[in-house]
Amino acid sequence: MTKFPLQSFFFFSYVFLALAAGSSMPYAAFSQLNKTDFRADKDINTIPNAPTNLQILETDFDYVLMQWEDNSADEDYFVIERHEEGFEFEEFDTVDVNTTIYLDWQTEAGTDYYYRVKAVNADGESGYSNEIMGSTTSLPHTPPDAPSNLTGNINVERVVLNWQDNSDNETSFQIYKGTDPDAITFADSVGADTTEYFDYNIDPNITYYYYVFSSNYYGVSEPADTISLIIEVTIELYPPIVELSEITYNSITVHWNTVTGESVFYDILMYSENNDTTRISDYNNTEWTAGELLSNITYNILVSSNDTLGNRAEGNLITARTLPWFSEHRVTDSVIALYSFVQREENIIPDISWYNDQVNLVIEDTGAVSTGSNSIKIHSNTIIRSQVNPGKIIEACKSNNEITVECWIKTSLIPDTTNSTIIALETDNSVAFSLNCQIDPFNEGKIRYLVNLTTVTTDEQGKPDFTMSSSVDSALLQHIVYTHDKYGNETLYLNGKAISDGYRPPGYDSWTRDYSLVIGNSIDGNSPWTGELYLCSLYNVALSEDNIVTNYLASPFSNSNYYLNSTEYTLNVWPNPSSDFLVIDVLSNEELLDITESYYLQLIDITGKILLDINFTSAVNTGQNIIDISYLPVGPYFLILYNNREIIDHYKVIIVR
Repeated sequence: MTKFPLQSFFFFSYVFLALAAGSSMPYAAFSQLNKTDFRADKDINTIPNAPTNLQILETDFDYVLMQWEDNSADEDYFVIERHEEGFEFEEFDTVDVNTTIYLDWQTEAGTDYYYRVKAVNADGESGYSNEIMGSTTSLPHTPPDAPSNLTGNINVERVVLNWQDNSDNETSFQIYKGTDPDAITFADSVGADTTEYFDYNIDPNITYYYYVFSSNYYGVSEPADTISLIIEVTIELYPPIVELSEITYNSITVHWNTVTGESVFYDILMYSENNDTTRISDYNNTEWTAGELLSNITYNILVSSNDTLGNRAEGNLITARTLPWFSEHRVTDSVIALYSFVQREENIIPDISWYNDQVNLVIEDTGAVSTGSNSIKIHSNTIIRSQVNPGKIIEACKSNNEITVECWIKTSLIPDTTNSTIIALETDNSVAFSLNCQIDPFNEGKIRYLVNLTTVTTDEQGKPDFTMSSSVDSALLQHIVYTHDKYGNETLYLNGKAISDGYRPPGYDSWTRDYSLVIGNSIDGNSPWTGELYLCSLYNVALSEDNIVTNYLASPFSNSNYYLNSTEYTLNVWPNPSSDFLVIDVLSNEELLDITESYYLQLIDITGKILLDINFTSAVNTGQNIIDISYLPVGPYFLILYNNREIIDHYKVIIVR
């Protein structure tokens, strides 16, 4: 677990008291004593009274939580002294005046610590409190059990290994390989719960030896039984097994295994839904990238293996859709799951993060959803849940003790005051995290967003709730982001702006691989959410405010047609970002000074709503105009100059105050 700097302990002490007031934990009932200053004459030297009733509230393998009673009104601070068995007390830390609770994160597992506390002011030091001992528990984690029954066979120019999984806490299986049983080295790894491995990197007439281990963060098991396989010569030509490597807004990359044979080469055929066709012949690599593609278009790729004997074998067909154009401008570092719902293929929503194995989503009732231009609309109760175990998400967040949850959504009105789950990682009886919304019973048509996140100090439902401070219109398009960093700070952002801050002590140790990722409902089907889903993403870091604004401005709702340029006129807008007024210059080429048709200026928001539409021909003549935008809310807008034939120029305008 991450250790906190000493200077942060004072802050943590107050926050734990605040959390305890609404928590079901054992120390929930504790609170500070009300203080009264009994000194009638402030010039009289008074030493503070000693604190009393020092007691241990809770321990674990990496912390000790304690509390004491403050019996004076004139201390400046408290001194915490600590020692281990066989040593003397020495000053360990200090905390601010009126603090009565302390969390010691600088501990080792399975160790006894002794504590005492005294109060200090400018006149001197009090006596010591009673002495107490706090014992941290032993580390609860162990390496996984070894796999067994390792078997192997040769199938279509590859080695297929199978084994029995005997553990429930591994994070991966490691495959070791070699041609000498005394010189076997690491070859590859596969994820938890996997019991099969394909090895395409083999040569004929060679004996290979294999080991398989299970591993997790706490160690490696003994190996499964060693096996050896003799690879024999074959003259049959096999088809390549093709897989997707990466998709961007304008490229698709595929790779395939090396097919052995007599001077093997590959042919590649790619065709799109627009009937555009590309052919590549005599290709000698096993990876290929198709670039300069159109965004948000489906492409089909077929790779065939060929040899000089005239044999030909077609591989499996790859169908992939390029990402929407706006994805070029999004933050891509540390993204661990990404769903652009326009990528839907029947009842499957693919994970397009390209981080480790895909965690695709399945729509259980496709009759409950419909497809919009860049979204899916959920009309009635259904569940969209992960097709495979989302272990990559869990382990990635646990490795950093941070998370960001991001959604572009438009919520329909919720029928009652129960929570509606937008996205969650949960089981039937526990929650890793969940982003929810709830109708505001006091404001018609308004909702509040709330988050549950399970850490080492919460219950299994991630309580207490972290709720936004004010309600918002439910039917508006909204970019909602939640972040939680390794220091415990949590923040909700709405449309690029922080709207609520809080603190939740960190540590995702209790997260397990039993969770499912669900969208549009809780896993039990009792918290349905209805509305439009445009994009959801997860990061294993707490994104900065600048990163969140970047993603907000790279919204799915900006029309790529706005990016047309013209040789006739150019918009010049300043200052940008702006607050109350925009100064607009319209510059024309010297050859086109005469105005032969009407020009218009249009200001729209990110939902496409037109806020301003004026005849701008006179401004083209004069070259400059000032527009009052003081009545508009903060956020991004598009300013478009157009005539009756085309969009001529555009600007993205940002309003900040």
